[in-house]
Amino acid sequence: MNLPSERNKMEQDELERKKFFEHQLEWCKVRDRSLAQIEYKLNEMKQIAIYAIEHILPQEELARLDEQLNELKQEIGLLESQLRSNVH
Repeated sequence: MNLPSERNKMEQDELERKKFFEHQLEWCKVRDRSLAQIEYKLNEMKQIAIYAIEHILPQEELARLDEQLNELKQEIGLLESQLRSNVH
């Protein structure tokens, strides 16, 4: 029985497992940041919608708010596509 060789194999397996879990943790952190950005942008959209509902606004301002909503929607779409491309 070759104990040093078995010990080295166990240590190597532990290192590989550790690297795997470190990689998983980093992936989760990146995903969490992206989801937080999406949540922030969705909240911005909600605030714009509430503002538009609660106020009588001229057509120009409604158009500007609509443009802001569309920009936020596109940004969210980009973030979502990044999340899908980083599926683990």
